[in-house]
Amino acid sequence: MLPKLSQPTFDVVIPTTKQTIKVRPMLVKEEKILLMAKQSDDRADQLNAIKQVCNNCMVTPNVKVDDLAFVDMEYLFLKIRSYSISNKTKASYRDNEDEKVYNFEIDFDKVEVKQDTESNPVIDLGDNISLVLRYPPVSVYTDKEFFNLSDDKVFETVLLSSMTKIFENDKAYDCKNVQKKELLEFIDSIPAKQYEKIQEFFNSIPSLYYAIEYKNEKGTERKIELRTLEDFFTFG
Repeated sequence: MLPKLSQPTFDVVIPTTKQTIKVRPMLVKEEKILLMAKQSDDRADQLNAIKQVCNNCMVTPNVKVDDLAFVDMEYLFLKIRSYSISNKTKASYRDNEDEKVYNFEIDFDKVEVKQDTESNPVIDLGDNISLVLRYPPVSVYTDKEFFNLSDDKVFETVLLSSMTKIFENDKAYDCKNVQKKELLEFIDSIPAKQYEKIQEFFNSIPSLYYAIEYKNEKGTERKIELRTLEDFFTFG
């Protein structure tokens, strides 16, 4: 029987929950998963590849990528990629003023998770009723049907996946135990003013953040802000 190769492990702090988990570097089998995804034009396929790599490389038991906030998965993938290949990557951007291409080196160790505005996940709906939200989980965005939804159905789907509990006085309802039809009827009954607070919560979802600052050939100070995995690289 051939020997089994041991792998080092590294600690990663999940940004939105502050939970520390252990991960291992990517192996050849994960590289193959990413290579196949790179050849696909399907956004869901690409996100599912990232999810699978994160799931494969997590050593800490009882942690599911599907349950993480989307930005947590993006951050986790960057860290795994950093430990596996390099904490740096090359990027090129064309300046829209002088039309010159500028080359940069991105340091993943300096990528942050940033929240521009804070909002309360507990929404007071009036009549002693409140709704508790969470950041949308990865499972929503890796569902192939999600990318075929109309704009109104997209927000509805995201909201449904983010509702955790409904409180009425001292009584609590766990949303995962409530039928979808009943939850949709509940959403339709929310006053418009309170619904705006729900939208504000989703507008404040944290994102990756990395800023590149430079001066172009015309002397203009420029800043490029990277906020998604696609901004950094395509499964590089």
